[in-house]
Amino acid sequence: MKLYFPRQTLTDEEFDDVFSSLLNECSEYFKLLQDKETGMASFLEAFVALTVFSKGEFDHKIRGIFIAFDTDESNFIDRKELLTLLLHGVHGLCKLVGLPVPHKEDINQFAYRVFKEIDTDNSEMIRSEEHTSELQSPCN
Repeated sequence: MKLYFPRQTLTDEEFDDVFSSLLNECSEYFKLLQDKETGMASFLEAFVALTVFSKGEFDHKIRGIFIAFDTDESNFIDRKELLTLLLHGVHGLCKLVGLPVPHKEDINQFAYRVFKEIDTDNSEMIRSEEHTSELQSPCN
């Protein structure tokens, strides 16, 4: 596999190169996830959507997503990193299941509410433990 970083979009061939060891039909997933204007697929959208729907333990999936979006490698997710995660995650999941993608402002507002809810110690940073435990909590 080639190194495509820091680019964030992939062509059909690049998508196949990155995800073929995980997927049987890369081209089908690429078609679902590609941007109709550019013909490219967002790596981050694909990563989140495919991680969510993959087999495996929930904790491992969440940890992998946390690490991928902790771009400053601080072991914390700040508001900007959470917004990036949710923007890419929601976009990728909606594309994968065929739902309309919400407006960016709606996702921004949702990210703000989620951050306040998960940041249980009011530190303005989400620790991996906060992230995992909050996502495992039953809905109220």
